[in-house]
Amino acid sequence: MDRRNGQQQGTATALGEGPARQAVSDTVADRLRQSIIGGAIPPNANLRELELAAAFNVSRGPIREALKRLEREGLVVSRRNHGAVVAALTLTDLEEIYETRLALEGLAVRHAARKRTLADLAAMASVLDELADLGPNAHPTRVAELDIAFHHLIYVAARHKRVEACWMTLKSQVFKSMVSRNVTERLFSEVLVAQHQHIRALIAARNETEAVAAIEVHLREAYDRMRRFFAEREAQAVGGLAALERGPA
Repeated sequence: MDRRNGQQQGTATALGEGPARQAVSDTVADRLRQSIIGGAIPPNANLRELELAAAFNVSRGPIREALKRLEREGLVVSRRNHGAVVAALTLTDLEEIYETRLALEGLAVRHAARKRTLADLAAMASVLDELADLGPNAHPTRVAELDIAFHHLIYVAARHKRVEACWMTLKSQVFKSMVSRNVTERLFSEVLVAQHQHIRALIAARNETEAVAAIEVHLREAYDRMRRFFAEREAQAVGGLAALERGPA
């Protein structure tokens, strides 16, 4: 009898630890994600389990789980004998993100035009109103938050569980690239506000064909801008390295 009670208590304890550990892992992942996207933890920075466990005052188990999740999201990479490091987006990464997003969002917009509700449209309008009120001089992180929020609402309106699940694994990488962009007056008024409003209007009109065409143009222009930015940044990095190798004139 005592042995059975002990077994039951052990089972109950094991079941109780699972959700609690998952909650800790979720919290760690959220905080690390914010720090990586916001730039507080720079690309190529080492993410050592022991140091993170001490910083978060948790065991290494939840840290390991959080790092695995961020790796699936493309924010962290594991290197043999070096552990986990913050991923640095390259031109190749950007191209893969664009191609994946183009396929996903075209499908999401098509379904959103069919299934959107008045509540979906109201939520999109609210985000775009807040974005328009910010103006081009707003902090890039806040602009990116509202930008990504609008696109997320398209996936919500699509009511396609698998497409939305794929988006959630890509979302952090998209957001990271948005934060790094230079928000100019033209980009803000003609792209971040006007193009988003146009896409919403086409979804509201249930115009699937035009909505898909509009999102494709929107994403293509975004990709072209980011590709130029990344190419310029990589060229500057190469130039700086060459100057260091040459030494003082």
